[in-house]
Amino acid sequence: MLNTNNYFQKSQSIDWELLPEALSKGNKLVEGASQNNWAAYNSNENIKRVVDAYFQKLSDYLDKNPSAPTQKSMPAKVVKAEPKTASPAKPAPAPKKAPEKKAAAEKEEYDSEDVEHIDTDVQFIKRYATMHGKVKSQAQILTLIHSLQKAILERRIKKDSPYAKEIELMQNQLIGCYEKMGDMAEIKIDSKNLKRYLQIAHSQEGMLSVALLKAYVALNGKRDVKDKAERLFNRIKKAVEQGKITKSDKYANKLNEAFGTLKNYIDGNPAMLTINKTQLNGLMGILGEDLFQKKFKRI
Repeated sequence: MLNTNNYFQKSQSIDWELLPEALSKGNKLVEGASQNNWAAYNSNENIKRVVDAYFQKLSDYLDKNPSAPTQKSMPAKVVKAEPKTASPAKPAPAPKKAPEKKAAAEKEEYDSEDVEHIDTDVQFIKRYATMHGKVKSQAQILTLIHSLQKAILERRIKKDSPYAKEIELMQNQLIGCYEKMGDMAEIKIDSKNLKRYLQIAHSQEGMLSVALLKAYVALNGKRDVKDKAERLFNRIKKAVEQGKITKSDKYANKLNEAFGTLKNYIDGNPAMLTINKTQLNGLMGILGEDLFQKKFKRI
């Protein structure tokens, strides 16, 4: 049986690329948990639980497949997972067309706050909630567990988070699912918990202006990106025309400058899109192109 004392010695001959994805990704989880003399493993019960479950799964696999390091494995048969979290994957039934009025009535409306950056705990709860009703692999579940625990260790999710209880419950459900599931499982979240997760998931929405500015900055210093620049230019223009971004937006000035730079790049012949650093310091109209002109839409 693998454990913290013998893991790296016994696993050094394994070619991880030839093992099932869930097992190869689990190795990365163990590498993270083993840092600083297994500090995370010894101090966090949830990390210890999932690492121990991984040790068991890898040990079982190696016992049943002694030639595993040199042979690519075939997907295993799907088995039942955590009852309240996941169920065996089944063929999707033929979709039934529901009356439009009924569908509209069942649509949930949420009170969302526009924010510059969605909080990390909200991001993870949203990722988990969107898994409901979908078939996921063991590797995907392990990846989410690993990412969540890394965020906790890095204090991007803190103990005083307003959603600490939901994060803890979500983590336990994911670990329980991982421990009992086969290679694939359909994720099912209890209806009461799902309702709460969805409320949290929709409590914050990223600001459109911030998303567009991020896309703009991503083009900086890139060569031959006129197609991308033109698509972004049109996205910004359309957002203004439709009233999704107005002059009252916190980043309207910076977006206006980005708009001007993009137009300059599209209309000119530079090989590289270069952003003037002063653009992101609140200057407006520096390149002579005003996004908020009457010809687009007065806002």
